[in-house]
Amino acid sequence: MLKRLDPKIRPQAFRVHLELDPSRKDFRGLVEIDVRLGKATSILELHAQDLVFEEVVLVDGTKRIAAVAMGKDSRGMSWFDFGRALGPGDITISFSYQANYASGLEGAYRSRIGRRWAIFTQFEAIGARRVIPCFDEPGFKAPFEITITSPTWAKVVSNTMLVETSETGKFSENRFAPTVLLPAYLIVFAVGDFDIVEYAPIAAASMPRAPIPLRGISQKGRGDELTYVLSISARLLIEIENYFGIAYPFDKLDIIAVPDFAAGGMENAGAITYDEGYVLLDEDETDLDRKRDMLTLHAHELVHQWFGNLVSPQWWDDLWLNESFATLLESKFSNLVEPRWHFSTDVLLYSHGAMALDLLPSVRRVHEPVISEDGISTAFDSITYEKGSVVLAMVENVLGEDGFRKFISDLLKARKFGTYDTASFVAELRSVPKGAEAADLLLSLIDHTGLPLVKEGVEAFPHDAVPRYQRTKLTEAQWLQHCKEAMGLPLPQALAIAIGFDISFYAREISPVTYFSGIRELAKHSMWEVAGLALENLQFIILELPDDQNVKEFAAGVFGPLFVVATSTIDMVVQWQMEKQEADLAEFFALTRSDDKIFQHLMSDGLTLLKADDPFETPYPETRLPAALLAAGQSQEEWVLPRLLKLLGKADDVHQRGHLIGALCACPGPKVDAVLEDMLQGDALLTHELTELLDCRARFPEFRTALWEMISHNADLLLKRLDGDSEVALIQVADAFADLKFVDALQMTIVPLLGRLRGGVPQLALTQDKIRLNAALIAHLRHQATP
Repeated sequence: MLKRLDPKIRPQAFRVHLELDPSRKDFRGLVEIDVRLGKATSILELHAQDLVFEEVVLVDGTKRIAAVAMGKDSRGMSWFDFGRALGPGDITISFSYQANYASGLEGAYRSRIGRRWAIFTQFEAIGARRVIPCFDEPGFKAPFEITITSPTWAKVVSNTMLVETSETGKFSENRFAPTVLLPAYLIVFAVGDFDIVEYAPIAAASMPRAPIPLRGISQKGRGDELTYVLSISARLLIEIENYFGIAYPFDKLDIIAVPDFAAGGMENAGAITYDEGYVLLDEDETDLDRKRDMLTLHAHELVHQWFGNLVSPQWWDDLWLNESFATLLESKFSNLVEPRWHFSTDVLLYSHGAMALDLLPSVRRVHEPVISEDGISTAFDSITYEKGSVVLAMVENVLGEDGFRKFISDLLKARKFGTYDTASFVAELRSVPKGAEAADLLLSLIDHTGLPLVKEGVEAFPHDAVPRYQRTKLTEAQWLQHCKEAMGLPLPQALAIAIGFDISFYAREISPVTYFSGIRELAKHSMWEVAGLALENLQFIILELPDDQNVKEFAAGVFGPLFVVATSTIDMVVQWQMEKQEADLAEFFALTRSDDKIFQHLMSDGLTLLKADDPFETPYPETRLPAALLAAGQSQEEWVLPRLLKLLGKADDVHQRGHLIGALCACPGPKVDAVLEDMLQGDALLTHELTELLDCRARFPEFRTALWEMISHNADLLLKRLDGDSEVALIQVADAFADLKFVDALQMTIVPLLGRLRGGVPQLALTQDKIRLNAALIAHLRHQATP
């Protein structure tokens, strides 16, 4: 059971002074916290993990009273006894300490950029306690005044505007303006040799406010690649302001590109951090899918500046409101900025993965009580984000678009700089027109697992664009009829049919023959979202049933003719659809070899690319390049492996490195396993690339036994490198496995680690359920005729 802080003891203000030198492996801190005691107590409890205290004192006027005893538990809860009764009333506690930078990507950690190190932070969910003593629960909000001492060569960024800098010798002291009321998980800083790009301030539109300073921060020499994200920021931010009817609540907006990052983005107030692989692309970037991804991700994190930052969750089981709203609204605002890019169907598309997850016995609810650290970690999943967003879309449909917007706006205005919880959210929802109906619908979905069933009729696939979280029960003949009709239907309806059909297959409610017949019909749709939806399933089937030539011939016959070179067009959306289709099919054929002619062509291209001085500077189509390298990796040429290793050693672009890691993981033979293990044990890979390597190798069933042995042998090292929420990647690597022997293998390897592996207990059960479902699906295919 997770021990929570006493709500009667609350922080009022933080004054944080950190000494951060990227060249060192440790840092120092001096933190003062003004605390309001709502009751008398002899012990002060708060969060501080792996901080070595030199002095902890109660500041009482001119007196400084040292703590006479202190202690901690393994999860970061610390207590301090000052030898006297405290409160009720206001006190100030001062903490002087030192700590090491994190070995993983949570808390404050170092990342090498060129010849120098830089420091970045990731505090959500419970990483703040690794850097500052604090009340590390989302319901505790207070202002933070941050001062950072760093080498003079380093630039320093935090949540607010820099108000004063002074230099002493080789160090500078950087003082930032106090923040508004924030939970600790939204604090951020970065220290390093950065490019800082000053962009045009965001002028006021319909909301009265001062212009918002806008900047981009990247590793040295790559600032010009921030042009695209900076160029779309003003339009997005103003659209969000207009929707909520609330001016942007912070004094600036910084966009920070981080080389080694565990997530896509993090919504730190006033200073959003991004995986640089998403954000470093300029206006001339030719990969349209990357630009589309950046637009939605940026919209998501900007929505959080209101829903999550201005108003924050009271506890982690209320997190679903943060993430579900941001996921729903990211598509709405992206669609306003670029209406041609099919953003209006994103929420429906997102539901696909959540629906598949909701078939598993151990799946969590959207609004799942969080009573352990495991519960905090597992709250950040597709049930929270994707299922929650579809549920909110259904609520919007009940209230109407205007009614829904007004309800959200009123809620944020009433709770400005405060918190919300699910119970009060539902109670306030009931008070608006049609709110009782909406609240009942909401609770029926967020407080229960599984998919509501509907049968054939007007409710199955309505003629509108409203996403629905439900499962349609049809006969096989009815399903085939719907699949045939989908070709002539608009994208939302056709996509709903394709998703429902896929979920019925996961549930083993339709025969393989019917499934493949339906795929053939859906592949005729003009929109690739519908036509290509089944590719992931087909890839899984072919890799798990390598001797079934029928499935390979089916895939080659249906999708081989669709694999064409994307041609230039003046219509950006048509161009995007063609490029995505080409890229998806290239990867599919490179992995499955289902069309030998296409595979051999890709392999030949990939081998030619590897012989070039720089494969990424050739005129070869960017859409096919990753697949060509992937195919080349599967060749028997002995020179390929050392060539890939040499290229990886020189590459610093995150996408290029990812393509090379994917090709390395496709190379056959036990020698490759030894090379990959050396890479896991060394420092050639960034921390986030460790999970990338494991996931890429796991795609191939023939490598999985050796891979799991490698993970088991190096579990201690991997836990140290992945320290934090990323630890569950050790379990998630088996999500796509379909051999029941791995259910027991996971049990043997992971159970002894559960005391150290955050999120391990629920993730172990979920992954084992996924393996069982995958195995049942393969057995279903083996025992019935394939096409």
